[in-house]
Amino acid sequence: MSRSILAALLALSILAVPSAAHAERWSGDDPAGDVVGYDYEAEDPCDPAAQTAQPDNADADLERIGVSHRQHSVLLRASTRSRATADYRTIAFFVETPDRAYVVGLGQTHAAQAGRHAARPHRFTVLERIPGRIATMTCEDAFGVEDSGSSSGTERAVDRRCVAPRSEVDGDSVLIRVHRHCLGSPAWVRVGAYSTSQVDDSHLSLDTWLPADTEPTGFVIGALSPKVRAGR
Repeated sequence: MSRSILAALLALSILAVPSAAHAERWSGDDPAGDVVGYDYEAEDPCDPAAQTAQPDNADADLERIGVSHRQHSVLLRASTRSRATADYRTIAFFVETPDRAYVVGLGQTHAAQAGRHAARPHRFTVLERIPGRIATMTCEDAFGVEDSGSSSGTERAVDRRCVAPRSEVDGDSVLIRVHRHCLGSPAWVRVGAYSTSQVDDSHLSLDTWLPADTEPTGFVIGALSPKVRAGR
């Protein structure tokens, strides 16, 4: 995974009276002040000596993530503790289903960085399949350190129409709507997330969703939610 890419409408009827549609939902908080900074130009970016705690970095600091599993779509939500001001920002979700896994991301590059004169930032979405189950990604995998011995990575991009039409950024919040059939119409999903910000090409700020008192699954994949089944 590159560094650049690096959140049910049918209900039972009772006595033939239509009932309100609903979706199964889940949300989880992330502790404040847990952003870590990485230096790309360090001899070994994964050396703890090359990493810095950034407790005051609210730009990349995840506050909460959530998922709403509907009949025809999966809504992924995430919020950070402040409106994005960095030159480049990414919020990405890991989505695990019974059969396979995906990474769904939304990137935002400010107009000056995108080579545009328009005042609005340039945004893009990505949906890719991950080989096998969600792997334990190490720091070496993420930064491309040689001889990491890992097979982590994405398999291939999925049709961009699966996510692009209904993805939104509103200040410090992100909403990504994924068509459920693009995920194989799964019976359930589990989600995790991470947020990054960059102010130059040499430094990356990263926060992974990881509840308090929870051991991380990996470098980028902090933890996954419980199974969220499709609404009925």
